[in-house]
Amino acid sequence: MRSRLTALRRRVGHRGAFLLGLSALDVASAYRLAWPEPAAVGTPSYVYLASLAPLWLWAVIWAAVAALAAVQAFSAHDALAYGAAMVLKVVWASVYLYGWLVHDLANGYFSVAIWVFAAWMVYIVATWPEPTHEAEVQG
Repeated sequence: MRSRLTALRRRVGHRGAFLLGLSALDVASAYRLAWPEPAAVGTPSYVYLASLAPLWLWAVIWAAVAALAAVQAFSAHDALAYGAAMVLKVVWASVYLYGWLVHDLANGYFSVAIWVFAAWMVYIVATWPEPTHEAEVQG
């Protein structure tokens, strides 16, 4: 059992593990948009998001990026997943920036900061090569 887990961990690697984390974040975002809590539906953020596109459509977009990240986490060819994850977070930051500047969305600047940071982190990790097993043992 331990050798299987070690083999899986090596196959996924650090980049794949990060993609799995992004996938979990994106699934949570999709879930909150697809099945919002009743108290949240009337909040300014949800009303604003729904005015741009139906919440179910936002959920589908987040879920699609989550699925791509989860699949490519197990692949050495993960550029598409990293690109999609980064673009989605930039788009989300832009949506909140527009809402904050044009529609006076309260605390929009904070959502912008969070999602720009998330996009930046995706970019940083996307540019790192997967370490070799020898490098992991030495370092």
